[in-house]
Amino acid sequence: MADSDLRRLPRWWFGGICSAVAVTATHPLDLVKVQLQTQLEKTEVKQLIAHVYKKAGIIGFYSGISASWFRQLTYTTSRFAIYEYGKRFVDTNNVGTKVQLATIAGVLGGIVGVPGDVVTVRLQNDIKLPEDKRRNYKHVFDGLYRISKEEGIRSLFRGTVPAVTRAVLLTIVRVCRFIFLRRQ
Repeated sequence: MADSDLRRLPRWWFGGICSAVAVTATHPLDLVKVQLQTQLEKTEVKQLIAHVYKKAGIIGFYSGISASWFRQLTYTTSRFAIYEYGKRFVDTNNVGTKVQLATIAGVLGGIVGVPGDVVTVRLQNDIKLPEDKRRNYKHVFDGLYRISKEEGIRSLFRGTVPAVTRAVLLTIVRVCRFIFLRRQ
């Protein structure tokens, strides 16, 4: 493949791949955060970390990683793809137009990412629940299937408004940062 052919390949999927790699490194921190946020009794971080390690070892800190990867590969990749595709139809020299496009990409990407978010939080939280209360999803696809079957499709979209708001803001900031850096 010639260099000119490589330059024509879409770059939007790099964002999804990079975010999946990044979430692999940060997932243990996210797991601890989710468990702290959902605890019923106040537990110190050290105790929580010890509890996860005692229950499942190092692998316990990666509980829900398949859902985190799924979320990043759907949410981030779709935001980048929608934005890059949309640039074909707008005046890319106009900052306001770019912000509007980023808003659309953030809304759609946020909606696409919510089911992965729901399953991620449930998988991360499962380890601290009593055995009889655990959902025991095997992986992200088992979680997606069981939630939609047992609770209905709408349950996969709990928390959509805050997730979409966050996605819109992140996408706008990313675009503005890129515009600013490009002008430097």
